[in-house]
Amino acid sequence: MNFAPTATDRVLHDTWVFVHGDEVHLFYLAMQVGNNQHRLIGHAVSADWLHWTELPYIDLAGPAGSWDAGRVGTGHTFQGADGRFYMAYTGRIDPQEDIGLAVSDDLVNWTKVQDTPVWPQALTPPYETDFRERGVFQAWRDPFVVDLPDGNRYALLCAKRGDGPLAARACVAVARLDDLHSWTTREPLRTPPLFPTMEVPEIFELEGRWWLTFNAHGGWGRRLDTASRTMAGGTFCLVAEEPFGEWQLPEDSLLIGSGQGRHDAVVARSVLWQGERLVYHHYNGSGETGSARALGLPKVVEAVGNRLVLRPWPGLAAIQRPADVPTDWQAPAAGPFSSGIWEVQNGQITGRCEHGAAVCVAPMDSSDVDLSCEIHLHEAERAGIGVAGKADGLGAAVVLLDAKRHQVALTELRAGTFGPVLDPPVDVAHCLACHGGAHRLRVLKRHRYIEAFLDDELVFSTVWKDTGAGNHLVAVVEGGGAMVHPTALHALEPMRRD
Repeated sequence: MNFAPTATDRVLHDTWVFVHGDEVHLFYLAMQVGNNQHRLIGHAVSADWLHWTELPYIDLAGPAGSWDAGRVGTGHTFQGADGRFYMAYTGRIDPQEDIGLAVSDDLVNWTKVQDTPVWPQALTPPYETDFRERGVFQAWRDPFVVDLPDGNRYALLCAKRGDGPLAARACVAVARLDDLHSWTTREPLRTPPLFPTMEVPEIFELEGRWWLTFNAHGGWGRRLDTASRTMAGGTFCLVAEEPFGEWQLPEDSLLIGSGQGRHDAVVARSVLWQGERLVYHHYNGSGETGSARALGLPKVVEAVGNRLVLRPWPGLAAIQRPADVPTDWQAPAAGPFSSGIWEVQNGQITGRCEHGAAVCVAPMDSSDVDLSCEIHLHEAERAGIGVAGKADGLGAAVVLLDAKRHQVALTELRAGTFGPVLDPPVDVAHCLACHGGAHRLRVLKRHRYIEAFLDDELVFSTVWKDTGAGNHLVAVVEGGGAMVHPTALHALEPMRRD
């Protein structure tokens, strides 16, 4: 919902960012439409994370027969002690993955440091010694370079142990960079054997503790349930007191992603920007023309007790446009959406429906919006608000607070024979804080992407089924009485797709 390449023959895949002065340099795997190949690395630059200028592609793939021929995999950009810029990248992808290094003086023109890998795949214990032995996908990719408090520079990457269940061998390999040409493989980080893969790993310190983030999905051989999701996929996190200590599961290990077996927001990474640590990510999608793959909007990451939370980034004000909060709320007078009793007073929409659900609808000037509201559940079982609905509310993307089940659901409003249909949901987040009191809800819809924050914490970052043709807000109440109070509304600058 932020950036996608304008070329019709490329779609955006894994991303990494390098901040240089006041500029954000976005690098991404430029996947060729239709065949899942990413020989080229895309490059765009921005001064505000929201408006991007595309730069020439970077071609690091070697000629046929070389160690890095074919596809190039995810990398990481960093600055050397000599002031030059370096890009560690994954070479070849198949049949064996190794790490190469390129150098640049301007972040635009890149040449290889050497014609051989700087970090070849370790084929000695505790890492897997022969990835062909069990006939499953290998792992020695996605490098991340970091300076640690011991004064040394290290690199991390996605790897596998040589023993244990296949769906729990994932680990994070470590190398010490004695110099740019000599990367010495060390023991992996001490992570629990819980994940089928730990792609695009990264570590950072936040408020006195160390956090490890990585990408995984329950569809890769092991079901992944967290405190907030069942059948989760996305970017997970572990916590430790120091980088080479014991890494443990936090209170909720899903940093950003989806449940229900979905694969929406993926490969989150972070970077310091103007005194805040921002998390960025991309959305998953097909490799075809019109794919949903795009860079997401940045979020602020904070440590709250034993977990990480993502909050709205104030910089989004740069794409907000003035809009009036609707006052012309109407409840359907007939048909399956006509149940319930509604009252509108001082901008507050109070509804009651003892059996089933009821809706009240108001028009907007735009389908792409940033809406803030208060939800007072009172004694209702569920209540919430939807965006991008049609004139009768049909098709709206609705965020529902569920006091009975202590969860938040993202669902599409559909028509049943005798009333609105709200199940099954697109995604569900378990939330013990969701109760019968008052909550602040913020919903952003831009192009085909939906994000929702409950009490300033991200709960959904999802690819919607289409761009959303409707331009109506929809208040929803079910199983009792509740009040919905929209407090702020902004139209969002359209995402540039041309």
